[in-house]
Amino acid sequence: MNRRALLLSVGAVAACGSSQTRTPALDIAAPTTIVDAHTHVFNATDLSVQEFISVVVFKNYNQENLPPECRDGKPQGRALGGLLKSTLQGIAPSARVESARIDRGAQDGPPDPEEDVFEDEERQNAADEAARNGYKDALANRLEAMDRATSGHDGNTPARLLLSDIDIAAGGSGLDGRPLSQRQKMDRIVREEAPTDIGRYLDWGFWLSRSRSRIIKRFKSVYQRQSVSHFVGLMVDYEHWLGEAPHERSTTEDQITVMHKLRTRLHPGLQSFAPFDPLREALEGVRRPAQPTSLDRLKEHWRQQRIQGVKIYPPMGFRPTDNVGLEREHPGSGSPFPTHVVEQWNRARGADARTLGRALDDAMLAFFTWAATEQVPITTHSGNSVDAGCRFAERGHPAQWAKVFASPSEGGLGLANLRLCLGHFDSVSDFLNKPGESWGRLKGPLLRYPNVYVDLSFMEEFVSEDADQAAQVRRFFTALRDYARTSGDPDFRKLLYGSDWIMFERIPNRERYFDNIARGFSQAAIPADALRNFSSENAKRFLRLSA
Repeated sequence: MNRRALLLSVGAVAACGSSQTRTPALDIAAPTTIVDAHTHVFNATDLSVQEFISVVVFKNYNQENLPPECRDGKPQGRALGGLLKSTLQGIAPSARVESARIDRGAQDGPPDPEEDVFEDEERQNAADEAARNGYKDALANRLEAMDRATSGHDGNTPARLLLSDIDIAAGGSGLDGRPLSQRQKMDRIVREEAPTDIGRYLDWGFWLSRSRSRIIKRFKSVYQRQSVSHFVGLMVDYEHWLGEAPHERSTTEDQITVMHKLRTRLHPGLQSFAPFDPLREALEGVRRPAQPTSLDRLKEHWRQQRIQGVKIYPPMGFRPTDNVGLEREHPGSGSPFPTHVVEQWNRARGADARTLGRALDDAMLAFFTWAATEQVPITTHSGNSVDAGCRFAERGHPAQWAKVFASPSEGGLGLANLRLCLGHFDSVSDFLNKPGESWGRLKGPLLRYPNVYVDLSFMEEFVSEDADQAAQVRRFFTALRDYARTSGDPDFRKLLYGSDWIMFERIPNRERYFDNIARGFSQAAIPADALRNFSSENAKRFLRLSA
């Protein structure tokens, strides 16, 4: 039995029971095949690493007139973002580089030594260890440079705060009583199941240094009891909202190309979802009015079957519709959009930024109209989390999505047949304790539309070892059973399984995620057919898979 299998069998009890009430070993007939409807297959060349860490993760928002509740960002996040960006430069293969490797046909002969994707587990482990050591060396070198450059500076600067956090996470001196070197600190911190937040983010950075094919293999290795027949790979395009182009930038076109090759040559279960950013669409329409826009290119990729769906991300700063309303709601208090977004729009448009809301609305309407006509599967981030500005997550609130589906007479767009997955159901605590505010409960009416689904991705409470939280999780599944009935979906035909890989890579006990959900279904006496629907059949309908 390997280490992960051992953790799975031993940890299954701890994850869902207290010391007084232990849950027995998994006793359900879990499905042998699942469809993971929510994963990400990207590395550091696809992601705006520095600003994603600084702004989205550590909440250092780039806005004017921030209210007090949005001013508590952690400045060390700026230094951590910069550290990861500089470390990953030149290590992570761009989409174009990986695409060329696939074209060389290394998979049909001896493995490309740069690719480090092997079928043999021992060789793969050795390659991963070598790559991780190289990554830790690069981190240590940059931390040493950071320490020298900021020596004697105020201890509250972002760099000094980060260095202090790393010292704490490393846990003191070496066995000989001498201070640890930065390399020794990395050995203690950058590892699987890192016990601290800083360690988890630094270890997550290692996976952002890898090829997309290796990331997919890592994802598949997490599942011990199930095989994954299909998985949705959601691409990202945060460049304009975060104001940072990824280093050695993998364009959206490059990402689509390499994902198509991965699907057709190496990983046939991959369902590639290209990103659509209405800000990019609006800017391209102004800057190059006679040229094809991002939406035009997206339509062509769909026509050629190079993509299987589209991902949109309202928490970057836009609503699915009524962005003009956003501007009306901020009279005299500055723009509702980040400062750099307003500046780039004004440079492109040569006009007042109040025209941006209309341009975003036009882009979203054109996108939705096409997607509804073609029945393109769309996944959207629809959780109150992971936003690029103060309360930007609320721009993807269920009430905003209701406007897309409502009839024109009700002030909506009337797109009742739009094929949509509302990614991220809710938090366990909000669903149980805030019924009037729970996003999960507010999504219930939307599930009555024929092609609307919701997924249970990144609910980290499901793998918690805290006894009180485990008790809440048991209550959650009972409440979920009742919620499905009152939403008109007693057979769970609208709920999808999703992990939110690679984001979920940094969460301890992640390999227990599916099994703990399956156990929750069993304990709540939810029928086996409902579990099968949730595990695979619903996602097949959403994705329009024939089998």
